Amino acid sequence: MRRNVFRALFLAMLLLPLLEWNGRAQEAKASQMPGVLPWTEQFRKHDPDLAELMDLADMAPPELRAKALIIIANSPQLKTQEWKRNILLEAVESAGLAHDPVPHFIPDELDFRHSTDGHRHSDLEAIGSRTSMQREIFREKMDRLSLQTAAIAGVFTFDVPTAKDLYLRMPPLEVERLSCDDALIPEPGAYYELLGKIVRSGFSPEERRAQRHVELLYEKIRAMTSPLELEPMSAVLRTASLTPGDLSFLIAQYSYILANMDPDDRSFSASFVRVAGEIYSLIDFVRSQKISPGPLVAAYRTYLINGLTGERCAYTVENSVEGDLMGRLNEEISKEGNASLAPLPMDLKPARILGKPNFELLPLSNSLSAKDFVRSVVELAGLMRTVSAEATEASHASDEDSDKGKREREVRFDHLLQSLEDMQALPEEDNEHYVLRKGQAFAWAITVLPPGPESEKLMLRYVDFLNSIVPSSSLLSWIAPLRGLLIDSPFSNTESQKLMLRALVESGAPALRLYARLELIRQARTEPHWLPKPREAISR
Repeated sequence: MRRNVFRALFLAMLLLPLLEWNGRAQEAKASQMPGVLPWTEQFRKHDPDLAELMDLADMAPPELRAKALIIIANSPQLKTQEWKRNILLEAVESAGLAHDPVPHFIPDELDFRHSTDGHRHSDLEAIGSRTSMQREIFREKMDRLSLQTAAIAGVFTFDVPTAKDLYLRMPPLEVERLSCDDALIPEPGAYYELLGKIVRSGFSPEERRAQRHVELLYEKIRAMTSPLELEPMSAVLRTASLTPGDLSFLIAQYSYILANMDPDDRSFSASFVRVAGEIYSLIDFVRSQKISPGPLVAAYRTYLINGLTGERCAYTVENSVEGDLMGRLNEEISKEGNASLAPLPMDLKPARILGKPNFELLPLSNSLSAKDFVRSVVELAGLMRTVSAEATEASHASDEDSDKGKREREVRFDHLLQSLEDMQALPEEDNEHYVLRKGQAFAWAITVLPPGPESEKLMLRYVDFLNSIVPSSSLLSWIAPLRGLLIDSPFSNTESQKLMLRALVESGAPALRLYARLELIRQARTEPHWLPKPREAISR
């Protein structure tokens, strides 16, 4: 926590000169022109819709505020570059306060429904895992690195010197060393993608003659500590438009770091395929530039031996994919014809095999198991479909049977609402876990139930719940289940989703209203008429 606060203060101190200079310049310009309003007032008069969104952003957590400011600055409605710059500078400042330093991902092949002991949990035993919810929030790109690089990339489109200065003022990239317990993998690619833009287009001819771009690349190569940085940095070197001499020098530095890296197995294995593909592309590129790739080939051989013979995780050993890609390296060694460089042994064994990723499951409660909850929702959904089918084909059922079915449907739905109402924090459960667990239960039930009055009532209950907890809860706890419902489920892009978005836009919590507005923008459906109004007949 202290480190996050220190970094935020450090970034604010770095940005302060830019922000103060920008503000003074704007004020000076306005003072020299009688009757000219400050830029913020001009912005409000010219773009009241975007100004309203900006007001909501000012009441939101820093991550959500930064995301909103980036979207506002990139809006086609906003034509004035000075306003764009001011808004993006504010976004960079807010991004510095984000809780998570870098985005993370779960490797596609990793099944997050395993417990610590490797036992597979079915969908009827848990309503999800905390890890899967963390993955949802990282997909929103609201970590510090994603937000800062997006804002700086926006500035880069019209003010290269300022964008370069902002990049150079960013705190050094730190990619944590992982253990076998870690399921989520850091993704530092955005940092190097922006580095590539700066190197290719951010230096003047005078600066390039003075080797400033080479100095920057040298600094970033020597700072690498994780296998997860190797692939994006290699891509930068291939696309940096370097002279043969500069390329040869930097490849030597890259090879040195590669050979001397001490990789943890989670990072080594999660990035293995991407690193291998990129290294082989770099070898081909270096050879095409009439530079010997021998040192790079030898360094990669050493890197593989270090990674494959060190301590490894049980999951990665059981799901090994190294064989074919290792064979390619021996082909490269053969091409070099270096007698002192032996082929890579294909039977390398780890020094020790450790544990598996740890996924914290989300049980429903002590009094109601997730299994019972899931079964009750599935049975209610089946009954709702049956009653609806009988209503459209009246000949298939008598009035008495139809009324009985409707009563059972109402009783079961009331039981579902009550079970959700009764979900309270468990003993010793923190608020984030409780909100995450209950939100996931709501979202899952909404996804399963067919469209109709019950589903809509459940959605509005979920909105009420969100309204009650958003002001005092972390972004992870409420955005993750909501994002999964709105974007990554069969519920997305349906009339029911539109109804829920309308309710969210009209909710009381500013952060919730802002998130819904941003989702509308994401869908490129900003016109108010596309959302149906909540039906007055639906009671909460």
